[in-house]
Amino acid sequence: MLPKSIILGKLKGKADLRDSVLRFKESAFADTVNDILKKKFKVDVVLDNSGMFRGDKIYNNNYITDIELHNIFEFDNTVVTMKLKGRYIKKILEKSALSYGGGGWLQVAGIKYVVDLKKCSAAKIERIKVGNKPLKDNKIYSVLTNDFLARGGNGYFWFKKYGINANNTYTTFYSVTASSIANNNKTLVIEKKDKRIETIKSP
Repeated sequence: MLPKSIILGKLKGKADLRDSVLRFKESAFADTVNDILKKKFKVDVVLDNSGMFRGDKIYNNNYITDIELHNIFEFDNTVVTMKLKGRYIKKILEKSALSYGGGGWLQVAGIKYVVDLKKCSAAKIERIKVGNKPLKDNKIYSVLTNDFLARGGNGYFWFKKYGINANNTYTTFYSVTASSIANNNKTLVIEKKDKRIETIKSP
């Protein structure tokens, strides 16, 4: 017998969890979750692989249940915080550009950049800004990611090799999102995309 679902709250806006969105462009749902994480853990930058978000469908039922949210965060990933120099954040973004169309494509918060798909290799990433200021190679930034990437998942070895004071909080992405819904009048408002990730494609 399947467990009965519990309605966590209202869903305002379309939560598009299709791979065709998450793995190719900026995702409004991922923006919403990553902004919640950035605010809660008071970090400069959030970097999460699109493959962490599951479901591969559009949720627009005007509400969201615990089962649906568990399906979205199927892997029960936990929040990991650390410090990283700007030069390694840039390398991570370059790896994301090379992961276009796959689960390693990153969804972010606190950072804006352009991915030029007309170019090759590391030249794909341009105009990187953190907090509306250009990324500095030697500056140390506070970063939040998930435990999968923190271990070097999807080839992102920079987190494990160069991360300073890495701390697995053992707080799940599910619990943070569910708490945010409860604390926001039982509502999850899906943000409008703000062009934090811009992609330039061949004509």
